[in-house]
Amino acid sequence: MNIGNDGPDITHEHPEYAAKRAMWRQYRDLYAGGDQFITRANQYLVRRQKEPGDVYVERLSRSFYENYVGSIVDWYTATLFRREPVLNFEGTSEQSKKFFGVFTEDCDLKGTNLSEFFRRQFVEALVSGKSYVLIDFPRLNQLVETRAEEDERGASRAYLVSYAADELINWSYDEHGQYQWVVLRTQSLRKDKLEDDGWWKETRWVYYDKEKYRIYEQVEEGTKQGRVEVVAEGRHGLTRQSRVPLVELRVSEGLWLLNKAASLQLEHFNKSNALGWALTMGLFAMPVIYSERDWNQVMGESYYIQLGPQDRFGWTEPQGNVYQIAADNLTRLQEEIYRVC
Repeated sequence: MNIGNDGPDITHEHPEYAAKRAMWRQYRDLYAGGDQFITRANQYLVRRQKEPGDVYVERLSRSFYENYVGSIVDWYTATLFRREPVLNFEGTSEQSKKFFGVFTEDCDLKGTNLSEFFRRQFVEALVSGKSYVLIDFPRLNQLVETRAEEDERGASRAYLVSYAADELINWSYDEHGQYQWVVLRTQSLRKDKLEDDGWWKETRWVYYDKEKYRIYEQVEEGTKQGRVEVVAEGRHGLTRQSRVPLVELRVSEGLWLLNKAASLQLEHFNKSNALGWALTMGLFAMPVIYSERDWNQVMGESYYIQLGPQDRFGWTEPQGNVYQIAADNLTRLQEEIYRVC
């Protein structure tokens, strides 16, 4: 969607983002587990060849997920952030010490301390391979003339904004490998007043280059989709440093835990559900009639069966060999998930 006749297509997505978007969603589902995973279980539970639709739907309704990789990510994070970092400030400026003291206790203007903020960013990096931190300053409608006025109005109160891997949708690098410009996209449901009718979805794109920022918004209410409009623009806080105010936190391939364990976790999910389904079906044994006569009797708990002298009756029951193999394989898969992590 173009902004005007000569404006940029702010909604355009980087090819790498488009290629990894589905992967990020899958990894986030595997980490979260619970209802988030089960809601999209049809994307992960493999349907057998020529399996009847009603049988597959019933298997989906009975599906469950044993989340090992989520516990592994949380354990690594808890171990790394077991102790609060010790921050040392050098210099004699009391004003600077006061600034950093306030900043470390509330680094995002939401009451989050610096350690907790980066703990969340580290979790996102272990899940998605990377996360992003934006360095920002409050935006004022009027220019300030002195440093005292800047402090009084809160314009010097720097803060951090966290972004997930799938919220950076477009970017470009300069010749030194630094960001030339970036586009960040977020979505939210809004309702200004309690008495308002219905909710409306707001999509926001924020563009940053080495000097300026520009904010675009689009409102979608029901089936009505509004235009993408510029709602704010100006110079950002790192203009004098001539750099995009976005910092990437990336883990190595060896530490990208979800990338290591995702395929094993999905295999374990399908095998455990197949075994669980087979055991459940085995509890409802199928009757078998050994007879040369035509069989037309109705069977049930309140009915009886009349057999001839040479007739035999029994119940099918699996020998259990393949069940034992499947159970052993599930144990091996579980151990392999922990081993690779």
